[in-house]
Amino acid sequence: MGEEAVVKNPNPRFVAFASGSGSNFEAIVDAIDQGSLHATCVALIASRPNIGVIEKATVRGIPVHVVQKTDHATIASFDDELTKVVQSFSPDFGVLAGYLQKIPSSVLSAIHGPIFNIHPSLLPKYGGKGFFGMRVHEAVIDAGDSESGCTVHLVTEKYDEGPILAQARLAIPKGCTPAELASAVLSLEHTLYPITIQTTLEDYGTLQRTFASAN
Repeated sequence: MGEEAVVKNPNPRFVAFASGSGSNFEAIVDAIDQGSLHATCVALIASRPNIGVIEKATVRGIPVHVVQKTDHATIASFDDELTKVVQSFSPDFGVLAGYLQKIPSSVLSAIHGPIFNIHPSLLPKYGGKGFFGMRVHEAVIDAGDSESGCTVHLVTEKYDEGPILAQARLAIPKGCTPAELASAVLSLEHTLYPITIQTTLEDYGTLQRTFASAN
C-alpha cells in the first residue's frame, strides 16, 4: 500500500513534525509553492506551543496540532495521542523538520510511505541521541574536522540510523565557530532537503526494494 500511495499519487499528502523556528519546514513549503516539490502538507505537528514554525504554517493555512510530551503522564499516552493525530490525516509520507522527539513505532506504522529527516552532520558521524542543533556543530569543531555537511535519511526506530538518501558537504575554514558552521550547514539543508524528498518520492518503490535486499 505504501509504495502505491506514494509512487502512483502525483500529489502525495504529508504531515510535518517540528520543534523550533521551522526554517526547513519553510524551505519545503516554498519548494511546493515554486513547483519543484509535488506534494501537499496537510498538517504540522509541533512538539510545543509558541514556536516560530507554527506561525509559518498558520499563514499558509496549514492545520497545526501541538502534541506535548509534558501533557502526558506516560510515554504510552503521548505516543497514543501523536499516533491518533497522524492517523486522522491519512498521510502518504512524513517529514521531520527539526523535530526533537523520537518517532514512536506506532507512528512509523501509521504512515505507510517514507518518513524523512535531515541531520546537520555527515552521518554516521555525530548522530544519535543527544546530537542535535548546536551540539553537533560544537562536536565537529572540537574534533578539528576539515569538512561537515548535512544528511537526509529515512526515519526508523533508532535515532539517525535509517538509510541515507543524500548528503551535501562543505569545507570548514580555519577559525570557524560552531555558530558560523551551523549557519553554513543550514543553508545546505534548505537546498538539499526538498530536492531529496522529490527525487525519493519519484522512485520510492525501487528504493524500498533496494534497501530490503541490502538487509
